Amino acid sequence: MSCYEWEKGDFVLPTKCYSKFRQDVIKAWNDWQLQLLEKAKIAVELLRKAKEPIHSAVEILISDYRFKNLQDCELWAIVQIIPHKEGKWFVPKKQDLKLLPISKGATGVTAFGNHRSTSVGDVVVDNKG
Repeated sequence: MSCYEWEKGDFVLPTKCYSKFRQDVIKAWNDWQLQLLEKAKIAVELLRKAKEPIHSAVEILISDYRFKNLQDCELWAIVQIIPHKEGKWFVPKKQDLKLLPISKGATGVTAFGNHRSTSVGDVVVDNKG
């Protein structure tokens, strides 16, 4: 199967495991956002020195050794969290991130399925039409 095709199927988690799974996913998201913030602070320095148009920001980052091992989606995520206006780059702050609360009942991650069931699941359909 190629990377451009989808698998279809379903997944089911026991409700006992869902809370821990949900917290782990949110924690991983928040950790990733904080890592991007640190890299974005370095990126701002590079972008300010380059004085290039905003649309060439990713190419500027790729040229620096500190960003060589990152995937394109990570580079775009870094550029997207850096505030800019009229060609000027500003250092991002923690408040600029989309951090999710881990508290019980917080929104951001949803459960699919019957609420009276003993399991939580979802169905992944194929992408054909």
